[in-house]
Formats: sequence, C-alpha cells, structure tokens
Amino acid sequence: MYELTETELKILEILEISKGKSIVDIAKALGSDKGHVSRVVGKLEDKKLVKTERKRRKKARLEKSKSAEIYQKTTEKHTHIDFSELLKGKTIPVLYYLGRRRKVSEIADETGIHRTTIYRTVRKLLQRGMVRKKNSEYILKEEFKELNDFAEEYVHHLHMNRADKEYTTIWESLNEFLVQSKEEIKEENFHLTGPGLFENFGIPLLTKGKNHYFYTEKAEEITPQELICHMLLIDKGTRHQSYCMILISKESLDRRKLIKEAEKYRIIKTVKSLLSYLKNKGKEKNPEQPEWKELEKIAEEYGVRL
Repeated sequence: MYELTETELKILEILEISKGKSIVDIAKALGSDKGHVSRVVGKLEDKKLVKTERKRRKKARLEKSKSAEIYQKTTEKHTHIDFSELLKGKTIPVLYYLGRRRKVSEIADETGIHRTTIYRTVRKLLQRGMVRKKNSEYILKEEFKELNDFAEEYVHHLHMNRADKEYTTIWESLNEFLVQSKEEIKEENFHLTGPGLFENFGIPLLTKGKNHYFYTEKAEEITPQELICHMLLIDKGTRHQSYCMILISKESLDRRKLIKEAEKYRIIKTVKSLLSYLKNKGKEKNPEQPEWKELEKIAEEYGVRL
C-alpha cells in the first residue's frame, strides 16, 4: 500500500510542478515503453502525486505535495545515489520508523512486514552508510534524516486522500490514523470515535459539530480502551478526562489492557494518572482533572458507580 516502484520513483524525480512533460518524453527519458509509463503515471495520479491533462498529447506534472518536494531535494543533494532503486519495494515503510532508534522486531510489529525482509532492507541502508546501529537498534544518520521526512510525508499524503472530505489529522502511524472533520465520513474503514461514540456506551455527549474518525483496516469496531485513548489524543482537558474516567468505571476496564493500548499512542503517563486518580478517589490529582465531588456528580447523572 505504501510502496513505490522504481519507475514511479524515477517519474517523481523528472517531473516538475509547473511544467508538464508528455508521456512520450517521459518514456524516452526512462528508456521505457510508452504504454507502461502511461499505466505507472495513472497509478501516481490515483495517489494524487501526479496530475495529467490532455491537449494534443497527454501530459503529466507533479501535484504540489511536501513528500514529492522532499524527495526531489534529496535526490538533488545526493546525486551519487540511485534513490529509485534504493527506495523501491518495502523500503519506505521501514524508513517511516527509522527517525528514532528502532529494533527490527519493533518495525516488524508496526508494519506487518516479515523480519527477514526488514533485516535485508536495513542491511542495505547500513551498507550505504545511511543508517547506524547501536546494540540491536537502528536509526538514520543525521545527513539522511530527510528520508524519514519523505516517508512520513508520503504516508501522511496518502492518509489525507483516503476520503473525499476535508479533515485534520490528530494522530497517525503507518497503517492507522485519527482525524477530525466537520463533515460526516462514510468511506470504508473510517470508524466513528471520540465524543460521538460515547452514546454507544450509554454516555451521550454533545459533539459541538465536530466529528472524529479512526481509520483502520484491522478491526470492525472501536473498543472502549481505544475510545479512551482517542479522547485523550483529541483533548486532555478536564471534560474529556472526566468522561474517560466515567467510561473506565462503567465498563470496569482491565487496567493492563488499557495501559497496553496507551503504549501504542504513547500516552501511558496520562492513562496511568487517570487510573491512579480513580484508585485514590481524587486525593492526588493534576490541574486538568476534576474535583472528586464533581466527578461523582457526573457519574450519578449516568447511573455509574465510581
């Protein structure tokens, strides 16, 4: 899904935003068949990286995107490297996680790519002097950090074009993302979450005209643990923390499962603070958490026992 072929990458290198090139000229530049190039350009257009127009001859030009801009600057900066060959296949999903130190096992868990393939990809980058290894962890060297920027921007670009609606990204990983939209999103794999989903658990909330959706292909519904994490990503203020604690109490959520879910979103500290607050009945609280009596009053309105 997030991979680019060698031909796709080469086309991204030679096209410009303002000036188009004909399919014939692109094919000549690549030494490739016109029909093949036309099909590849079509795939890039589906990804909204390229725009085509037809006058006398079909032309293609780059769509304005940060990912394409970073890629072209990187290829211009390191002219001795054949990036179209280097980044093809599974390399982009791996680069997405090499902005900070990562183990091969961690990248495998995040991407779903087999460890052998990741070892082969990382070894290739290591041999080119782009990655450094410390113990069993890998990270891109500073002079090649733009490859991580490119991977992140490319994935973000694809995420932002999954639905024919405008939305703002709140959180994202390689395969999942959380967004806010003024419009209803009905496309496949977008699941309602945030305040709008609390009604499904018997806790109806006002949404203030904002809709929140979680894109995932891994599950058919949002669990209470995921919903709490999404709420805290959307807003860690008193209101959201209060209703998260009401849901934790109402559903008698397992502490370990909730903390494990929080690890994925990197909000363990916040979730542990909520659990601690409930355990000591608000005797120890942070400024964003309500007074215990206030929480009790909200819980009573929903028939929830803290």
